[in-house]
Amino acid sequence: MSVRRWGCAICGVAAASLVSLFCVPPLCAQTPPSPPPPPPPAPAKPAEEPPPRLAINAQLTALVTTGNAEAKTLGAGGEFVYRPDPWRYAGRLTFLQNEDDIGLSARSFLGLFRVDRKVTPRLSIFGQYDYLRDLFAGVEHRHTMAGGLSYAVIDGTPHRLTIDGGLGFEHEDRIAEESSSSAIALAGTTYRWDISKTSVLTDELRFILPFDDTSDWKLDHAVALTASLTSILSLRVSNTIRYAHEPVIGFETTDSITSIAFVVSYKRPGP
Repeated sequence: MSVRRWGCAICGVAAASLVSLFCVPPLCAQTPPSPPPPPPPAPAKPAEEPPPRLAINAQLTALVTTGNAEAKTLGAGGEFVYRPDPWRYAGRLTFLQNEDDIGLSARSFLGLFRVDRKVTPRLSIFGQYDYLRDLFAGVEHRHTMAGGLSYAVIDGTPHRLTIDGGLGFEHEDRIAEESSSSAIALAGTTYRWDISKTSVLTDELRFILPFDDTSDWKLDHAVALTASLTSILSLRVSNTIRYAHEPVIGFETTDSITSIAFVVSYKRPGP
C-alpha cells in the first residue's frame, strides 16, 4: 500500500474517532433516576363543632328505700345556656329533699344566673348572682353577687379549663344567729372533659373569702359524669360538697350530696 493510501486510511480513522467521541454518548453514562414523588399532603384536621347557641336541660332524681330503713329522696332541676356571640347567659335551679323514717332530714334550693362577655377569644368579663336556701345547714337565705374576669387556660377539645377571679358582696340570714353581710373575693375553676361523643365529665370549684371575717371562708365543689342514652335522654351521676369553715352554731362544716338523675336535653345549633 502506498504512502498516500496509508495517509488516507489514518485520516479516516481519526475522523471516525472524532465523530464517535462527540456524537455518540459513552456507554458507561446512564440516565439519572427520577426523584421520588412527594408525600401526599396530611389530611386536614376537622374543624371543631361549635357549641350550640341554645342548650336547655331538665333533670329528675327519685329514690325510695324500704325495709329496715325507709327513706325517700326527690330532686329536680334545670339549666340553660344561651350564646349570642359575644355574650353568654347561663342559669341553674336545683331542688333536693330527703325524708327518712324519722322525718324530713334535708331540703335545699339553689339558684344561679351568670352573664359573660368576651373581650378576647380567651378572656371574658362576667357578672353572677347566686342564691342558697338550706335550713338543714342553718342557712335561711344566702345572696351572693360578684363580678370579675374569666380566662380560658385550655380552650379546645376534648379538654376545657377556665379560671375565674373577682369581687362581690354576700348577705346571709342564719337560723338563731344574726345576719351577716360582707364584701367578698371570689375565685374558681371550671373544667370539662369530653370523654367521648356520648359521655362528659365536668368539675366546678369555687372559693369565697369574706373581708369582714376571713376565717368564715367557704368552698364549693361539684363533679358530674353524664352519659347519653339517646339523643335527648342522659344519665347523670354527681357529687356536690359544700364546706363552711365557720358554720352556723350547731351544724356541721361539710355537706355532701350524691345523686343519680335522668336528664332531658334540648339543643339548638347556631345560625
